[in-house]
Amino acid sequence: MATISSLGIGTNGLDVRSIVSQLVELEKKPLEKLKLEKTQTEARITLMGQMTSLADALNTAVSKLASVTGWNAAAATSSSDAVSVSANGGAQPTSLSVQVQQVAAARATASGAFAANAFVGAGTLKVTIGTAPNATTTDIVVSGTDKLSDVASKINGSNAGVTATVMTDPGTGQQRLLLNSKETGESKAFSLAVEEGGAPAGDTDNTGLSRLIFSDGTNTTFHETQAAADAEVTVNGIALTSATNTFADVVAGVTITANKVTTAPATVAITRDTSAMKTNIEGFVKAYNDLNDLLNQTTKYEESTETAGAFQGDSTLLAMQRSLRSALGSVFGSDNGGYTTFSSIGVRVAGSADSRPDGHLEIDSAKLTQALANPDAMKTLFVGNRVSESAKAQSAITASVGAGVPVGEGTLSIQLGSWSGGAFASAFAGNGATVNIAVTATDTLDDIVNKINADPSTGVTASTAGGALVLTSLYGGTQTAFNMTVTDIDGNNADANGLSRLAFVASNVAESGKDAVSGGSVGIGQSFKGLMTALLGGTTGNFGTAGFFKRKDDSLQTELDTNALEQVRVNDKASRIEEQLNRKYSALDVQMASLNSLSTYISQQIAQWNKSSS
Repeated sequence: MATISSLGIGTNGLDVRSIVSQLVELEKKPLEKLKLEKTQTEARITLMGQMTSLADALNTAVSKLASVTGWNAAAATSSSDAVSVSANGGAQPTSLSVQVQQVAAARATASGAFAANAFVGAGTLKVTIGTAPNATTTDIVVSGTDKLSDVASKINGSNAGVTATVMTDPGTGQQRLLLNSKETGESKAFSLAVEEGGAPAGDTDNTGLSRLIFSDGTNTTFHETQAAADAEVTVNGIALTSATNTFADVVAGVTITANKVTTAPATVAITRDTSAMKTNIEGFVKAYNDLNDLLNQTTKYEESTETAGAFQGDSTLLAMQRSLRSALGSVFGSDNGGYTTFSSIGVRVAGSADSRPDGHLEIDSAKLTQALANPDAMKTLFVGNRVSESAKAQSAITASVGAGVPVGEGTLSIQLGSWSGGAFASAFAGNGATVNIAVTATDTLDDIVNKINADPSTGVTASTAGGALVLTSLYGGTQTAFNMTVTDIDGNNADANGLSRLAFVASNVAESGKDAVSGGSVGIGQSFKGLMTALLGGTTGNFGTAGFFKRKDDSLQTELDTNALEQVRVNDKASRIEEQLNRKYSALDVQMASLNSLSTYISQQIAQWNKSSS
């Protein structure tokens, strides 16, 4: 503890500054603890930022496992470089025989020779793409002083569907106008006509601007250097044509590109892309381990270094970590060829026998490869399986709002959750998301149906019946219920007007979710995805719109703000006390100076008396 010293020095024998300074330092003593707490809280906030980033990465990885698209990934190969092929998630395994008879080409033309920098001639150049009745014509005004380079610039600036360049013969200096269609195919071929403003015969006399006319190669001064052509291929014996070299959705999800004419049929193979599926699983394992390792590091006490983690013993973080580990134990509730858990496909938690008793995930490569040989079972395991609507899916019907007329404006919020006692309980970890559907003032019931059906993440399909909206769950079982609320633009979400007429209420239930013997189940990827929603927030559920990480970070920010206020309070108090002490000790110093002066005077008087009496 600091002590007051330094008495007996200074002009009047009292070091006021030192005394006050030491007393003020005593008042500021709490700042040491506050500053330490501030540093610790800032470190925790930084760690929470790192955790949130790792949780985001895990959420991205989980989303790939919980999505049908990831499990429908297709790989496409071609036996010849004459044919390229790509496939999306809608492609089914197949083999195609492809021959290319002709590749697509764009029309190219060249004008007759013009003297260098010669004037072309005045008038209007008419560039026509295609043939009637689907032709489009662009007029380009050419002045009497325009040269070929000027005409080329005007064509390129007109968006006429062709590109223009000028070629110069270095030997003679003569110039030619070169034109190319911007797009391939016979329907994108162009023709050129002119209007010079005189007699019609002058528009085709091959003088002045009419030297640039061109129509299917009949003009002698402007000739075709490459004909427009459609691509022609044969797929499994069926002849197909395309204005471009790309043949999209030849079969569902497959796009074929003709690169050059084939000398023999090319074999195109579409297979399930198990390598992409494996990559997604490996990405999940890495993302999980990264987050789990940081949680272990920050919540544990490291005996070897005698170092405590920044969140040692933090009950909320430990509970969250337990939830993550619990989600790894999710069991798929349907018969799925033996694939019902993470461990059944080779993703397991390392135990003490592996010297990793910390929840670290490992992959049994042989087991995973075997499981990936059955990609449909893998998809069902992670995504879940759909069931008969009449058997087990919840359905609901709204009030009748009429067909073909605007319904109202606002937002429909479809929330996925579970049933309890024949009623919607709440969002749950298996889905736990709300999907918002924006409804405009002109949307009819059919428009709303199309919007809902266009977004599979709603978990429902929509239809109409008697002017009412009918919603049916995509999945069966009591754990795949839905609810729908309305945010009406008029602010009244419960009246019988506008969009609020579509609000879901208990009486609208046509069929509750049921668990039948054949059982439709939520995939383990969907279950894990629901947990990530709870941790990261962003959608309405049991955890509200702010997830665990956001709430934890907000709590730490509040601690930091409180700490800053407390430091200000301590400093303010110390300043007030310093001011008070300065006044008191300064007054005392003055008093002591006065007493010292009096003492000196008395001593002098006594000495004088002694002299007088002697």
